[in-house]
Amino acid sequence: MNEQDNIMLDTINLLLQKIEKIANPDKTYSGIVTEVLQNGYYQVEMKDSIHKIKSGFTYTVGERVNVLFIQSNKNNLYLYPNKW
Repeated sequence: MNEQDNIMLDTINLLLQKIEKIANPDKTYSGIVTEVLQNGYYQVEMKDSIHKIKSGFTYTVGERVNVLFIQSNKNNLYLYPNKW
């Protein structure tokens, strides 16, 4: 690649980083159900945190799940099965 190509790629990369910060995209992380609580709530342990999340699905302790952080917001979580 020549210098112009490198400058173009660096510029595109910088723009994409700025767009990602503004857009607040959804992010999905893996977790494990550590406790089944009442009324459809589950305690889920992820990397460095534990969250209490309500779900319409049924899980068991030890089950791997996906946790969706809607618009990257840790207070707006959605729990769904990890079936792959």
